[in-house]
Amino acid sequence: MDNTPHKDVPLENIEKSAPVSPPSSEDRVLDQESDFDLLYGWRLHMTTLTICLSLFLASLEVSIVSTVLVSIARDLHNFTETGWIVSAYLLTYSGFLVIWAKISEIAGRKACLTVAFAAFVLFSGGCGAAQTSTQLITLRAFQGFGGSGMTSISISMLPEMVPEAKFPLYSSLTGLAFAFSYLLGPLLGGAINNGNQWRWVFLLNVPAGLITILFLHLSVPTNFPRHLRPVPRKSWLSRSGLRRIDFVGCFLLFGASGLLVASLEEAGLHYEWSSPTIIVLLVMCGLFWIGFVLWERAITLRQESAQKPSLLKALVSFRSQSASSDGSKIYADRVEPIFPWRFVKNRVFFSMLLCAFATGVPFTVCVITIPQRFQVINALSGWDASVRLLPFTVGIPVGSVIQSVAIKRGVPPIFVVLTGSLIQVAGTIPQLYPSVGITAAIYGEHFLTGFGVGINLGLLILWTPYIAKGTDTSVGMSSITQIRALGGVVGIAIVSNLFNNYLRQSLASSGLSGAEVAAVIQSAAASSALQNDLTRHIFREAYIRQVRVVVGFAAAQLALAVGMWRTPIMRLVGT
Repeated sequence: MDNTPHKDVPLENIEKSAPVSPPSSEDRVLDQESDFDLLYGWRLHMTTLTICLSLFLASLEVSIVSTVLVSIARDLHNFTETGWIVSAYLLTYSGFLVIWAKISEIAGRKACLTVAFAAFVLFSGGCGAAQTSTQLITLRAFQGFGGSGMTSISISMLPEMVPEAKFPLYSSLTGLAFAFSYLLGPLLGGAINNGNQWRWVFLLNVPAGLITILFLHLSVPTNFPRHLRPVPRKSWLSRSGLRRIDFVGCFLLFGASGLLVASLEEAGLHYEWSSPTIIVLLVMCGLFWIGFVLWERAITLRQESAQKPSLLKALVSFRSQSASSDGSKIYADRVEPIFPWRFVKNRVFFSMLLCAFATGVPFTVCVITIPQRFQVINALSGWDASVRLLPFTVGIPVGSVIQSVAIKRGVPPIFVVLTGSLIQVAGTIPQLYPSVGITAAIYGEHFLTGFGVGINLGLLILWTPYIAKGTDTSVGMSSITQIRALGGVVGIAIVSNLFNNYLRQSLASSGLSGAEVAAVIQSAAASSALQNDLTRHIFREAYIRQVRVVVGFAAAQLALAVGMWRTPIMRLVGT
């Protein structure tokens, strides 16, 4: 590997960013050459603002709907499908993160981010005009496709625009954009919901998105992050450009994710677990995941084999570069894996991916279920429910800031992630024994849960560039974000399934008539009108089953942290 510092990076920054512990063999397997043209001055500041707005808007669409789901269910008359309103967005959001990162690496960050914004704005407007739950769910899926690109490309741009020594600072800024979206989203949704105008949670994205597109075109140079090179980027629509895109991997990854979520959402609700439909979905899901793993392994090994030096390749490479106007390297047009197999071979990074998945469950499930629980069980308005979600959403940015300070002071990241996991467990276990009314204790439990989630989410993003280096950084960071989002969508599918199945079975045996049971299932507003002590108890028990899932995934993070242990203990310096 060439360790020559980039000409735009001061030597003192290179020195400060060197890790305390020597890189292990696990780190070296991910270490690839990096060569970017950095940003400075007003372009850097405006690009940072653009990235933060991009991340804010894409993440806002998860949290802002949490306090309007009840109003949507009442307006569109379909309470059982509220889980799909969230899952449809998260499914395409999580399914395309790595895909967007890889395609933008080939086609250009600026062009792809513009396309992603255009899709997000267009389908946000469509969501605001939806007249049925089916229309809304379909448009939410396309909206998630655009939001996925906004998130993935923005995260990929971070390590390409600043020196490594400054990356933690800019990572913290973008982490705050994520955190504020989850902090302000429920409040905005609650305020809009009070006016019975839930459509504006989608329509507001149109002017905000258009303004951010303007900022993008003013600040980000063409051909970023290699905008200072005299040779323009080769068109990705050329034969060689298209050959580099891993279309098979994209198809297998999205198919596997979609089939998994569909199975979990529908099993036990519209179909029995033993029904042919669910069995076929699960079998196909397994085949897609197996195919994805085998395919990514094969093309990664082929890519690494092609890059091994040999005399013949050197001679052919010399002739190829002499005949080529852009000096492209031999084998540059080979398929580039969207999920390199070396991620799996690196124990620390693979454990980080699994931990991100587990963290995504409490992160997403709590944002959706806490305000819904206040509205359904305690009959609060959307605004009141959003205010009571604040302890959880405030805890997330606080945890993110605290972990950044701890890392800067030399605390090993393994100790930080263990602390974050323990705090989540401490915050979620008491929620298994809720009181009948609303007590002050529940706010403390929600804050602890959010605080622990914020610690782990911030740390995993901050840690990634120190493990997945060079050309692997953007895909590595997108993989962390994608697996976290996938954890969220799987978590929502699981808790929705448990909630709806328990609710249907328990209400049917409680003495309610068939019409009353149907009214409760189809409309959360009807559930409030029909509530008595028995039905309130049934709803409370249904939500407790959701909390059990959150506790399980919080505890799983403790076990997964063991896989991140390495000797000598790693510290992130220069942060």
